[in-house]
Amino acid sequence: MVTATDLGPRTIRVLGIHLAGSQSPRSALVRAHFVIGPSDQSSSDSPTTRAQGPALGALRQLQQKLFECSVAGQRVGPLIVDSFIHGLGPERDRDADSRLLEAVADMGSVDCYVFDSPLGTPPCTECPLVCPGSSQCQVDEVRNMFSLWQVLRKKGLRLRSPQPYMDRYWDYFCRYVLEGSASSLHAEFEAMMGSNRAPVAARARYLARAIMGQSGKDRLRVLETQSTVSACSWYLESQHKPSRSVSPLGALAGLRAERSGRALRRAIMGHLLESGRLVWGAHLDQSLIHVARSQTEVVLATVAALTARCLATGEVFLQDDFLSPGFQGEGQPWLPAAAGLWIGREHV
Repeated sequence: MVTATDLGPRTIRVLGIHLAGSQSPRSALVRAHFVIGPSDQSSSDSPTTRAQGPALGALRQLQQKLFECSVAGQRVGPLIVDSFIHGLGPERDRDADSRLLEAVADMGSVDCYVFDSPLGTPPCTECPLVCPGSSQCQVDEVRNMFSLWQVLRKKGLRLRSPQPYMDRYWDYFCRYVLEGSASSLHAEFEAMMGSNRAPVAARARYLARAIMGQSGKDRLRVLETQSTVSACSWYLESQHKPSRSVSPLGALAGLRAERSGRALRRAIMGHLLESGRLVWGAHLDQSLIHVARSQTEVVLATVAALTARCLATGEVFLQDDFLSPGFQGEGQPWLPAAAGLWIGREHV
């Protein structure tokens, strides 16, 4: 086994990608990096300090695959933002996809791409089997959805039945369990193939494959996350409120409302800086830093990039049921509420 100690300090380069619709100018890229190095015993951000039980073994296995080294017992430095670009919409002579792919290429090679958008598809959309009916299906992901639905109904919750041609197990679970049946965040985990989410999800999947083709690497790491939910997590943490009991409605509304949203974005970025998770690169001037704090898409692309560091530090907890196709939070589900792991052409 190759370990971080064998390799010495290792720099992990990350590109966070926030996607809007193909006709919108509100897409952004954030290039950043962090260093995995020898452990500092006094450090509070050493990896795997939060993960327990089966989650710990799963986390270490995932870290090994992602970073090609064991990060157990190693110190993980802050995410350092190197550069960013926003306003990646269509121009008169170029479509938005071409502009974004050109910008990705201009950013240079990285070790991990993190999309702020779904990448996996519902199980029925690519299934080759003769369908017995979704409620009778024996495919694990479909069966788990219906089992969860039955359990929740016995608890008295009135929920629509799963639609595995619209839903993924991860999204269904988040909608009714992780966030609770009365959560204001249902829209964030709406049916993946719904009218609002499907176009961006299809665009993300296309762009992920295009980036993989550009890189020519068989083992390129590509992740998806829920950056809006993660940003709300940071906000709630900065307010010192219990993440399980506090609805993020106010945070989510603030993130989307222009007047209050600017203050919230500054608060989120300020908390990330104060907590030691995030650092601005020395070459970024104050005008650029102001843009990064004020523009929604840059904030969300930055939070997306943070997902990779959170995997290294153990702030994302794993559960066996969600290792393929995704993972979910245990212990503190709002921190950072990342979803849907996809590692290039390899699946965990």
